[in-house]
Amino acid sequence: MGADVTKRPAGSDPWQTRPPRAGGIFGTVARYGSVIFGLAAIATIWSGTLYMVNAEKMHAERAAEQMSANLARAFEEQIVRGLRSVDQTLHFLRASYVRVVAEGGAFDIHGWADNVQALTEFTFQVVIIGPDGILRASKRRQRQGRRPARPQAIVSTSAFI
Repeated sequence: MGADVTKRPAGSDPWQTRPPRAGGIFGTVARYGSVIFGLAAIATIWSGTLYMVNAEKMHAERAAEQMSANLARAFEEQIVRGLRSVDQTLHFLRASYVRVVAEGGAFDIHGWADNVQALTEFTFQVVIIGPDGILRASKRRQRQGRRPARPQAIVSTSAFI
């Protein structure tokens, strides 16, 4: 008996139930519209996220620069304040010393240090060195005159020769 043979066009698929759609690109967009919309939404979310991360980074850098500048100004003010305090103390000591010596008296550095309010945490020791380099007076109670050379003093003086 004969098989039921029907003539089909060449290249046709016997399992295809729908005919191929016509419409070109618009047909493809219509068919995959939800996928394209989802990809566009993901791209928009990522671009917004990257923008926000970049903006946050710029804000953090500006804040760090501002904080560094503030700390530098505070450090500079502290150093200047300390140096001015030391300078003021030395000027006051010099003026007192010159006044007492000009009057013909002996300068008592211990009495001066006990009575003066100019000594701060920056100037805790005040000494008077004569023009010959010998220690003449010191706020600390110690023997005056030449002190025996210490090894670190010998090394440091030989480095400047």
